[in-house]
This record gives sequence, structure tokens and C-alpha cells, in this order.
Amino acid sequence: MKLTLHKVLLEPFEFPDFYNEDGSPMYCVMYLAECNGEVEETEMLYETFNEAYDEAKKVSTTIEGVVVEDNSMYDA
Repeated sequence: MKLTLHKVLLEPFEFPDFYNEDGSPMYCVMYLAECNGEVEETEMLYETFNEAYDEAKKVSTTIEGVVVEDNSMYDA
């Protein structure tokens, strides 16, 4: 499955009821994404705020979008 993240819809936030193995919160970013030719809102989960922020910043500054393939953190 190929997923292309095009636009950040909602900046990183703590995702309720999802925690890392050490008990720290997971973070979520909501994107406008293209998946198999369909455009949809997509939530991506990250283990740390910095990972979420860096990915959101990367998507915001890339014209073509960021391609994610076979990501287990994808949640459409």
C-alpha cells in the first residue's frame, strides 16, 4: 500500500488511550493524504512528540507530498 501525505490538517497532539511500552503517550498528526488514488483524512501515530513534529514539518514544506509505504502506524 502506498500512502502520500499532502497536507497537515491537525498538528501533533497526545493521542488518548494509546501509550508506548514505557507508559509515555503516543502522538498523532492528522493529514490530508492520498491512498490508492483516493484522497482522505489520515491519522498517523508516532512514539514521540519530536517524531510527530518533524514529520509534520516535512510534509508542510514538501510540494509533492511525503510517501509512506507499508507503515504499521497508518490508521485511516
